[in-house]
Amino acid sequence: MWRRATLRKVFGKADVRYASPEDIFIMKLIAGREGDIEDCAFLVSAGILVISSSSK
Repeated sequence: MWRRATLRKVFGKADVRYASPEDIFIMKLIAGREGDIEDCAFLVSAGILVISSSSK
C-alpha cells in the first residue's frame, strides 16, 4: 500500500501520501460503512478505478 501511494508533501521527516484508488476501494469494501459501496461504484463508473479480468 505504501509503494502505491502518491507522495503529496514532505514535512521534515513526515511524508504525506494519498492512498491509491485500488487501496481506497479495498479499504471501503472491508469497512462496509454506510455509503462505502456507493463510493466504490463511483470509483469504477467515473473511470478512477479500472477493474479488469485476467484470463489464465
